[in-house]
Amino acid sequence: MPRNPAFRLALLAAAICLPAGAQDDARALCAQIPRLAGEIERISGILDLYRLDVGIYPTTEQGLNALVARPSGVTGWNGPYVKDPSGLTDPWGHPYAYRSPSQRQGESAEVGDCAICGWIHSGLSPD
Repeated sequence: MPRNPAFRLALLAAAICLPAGAQDDARALCAQIPRLAGEIERISGILDLYRLDVGIYPTTEQGLNALVARPSGVTGWNGPYVKDPSGLTDPWGHPYAYRSPSQRQGESAEVGDCAICGWIHSGLSPD
């Protein structure tokens, strides 16, 4: 599954933010970026498992909840893929953003966080 450069940029931002002498709030925010990137990576992998079982990624309307409960009319679902829905929230308690189809060329779906850090995401492709 290809990764968007923004995903790597999130990790770089964390490395830059911490030693830059940022204020406590900014430092705390920057400290969460590696965790955020790791969680997005984890959810992307879970979405790939869903796609292997179902044949497609969940629609935007089905959202990440499709990893917790079988969406109506979906065959091949072998979940729950996530047992605890709190695993689908960012380090600040906001739900991760998800859209399928993706608005990015060459990606079928994308999951990310836009509540705090802008759209830090991982693209998902059908290959």
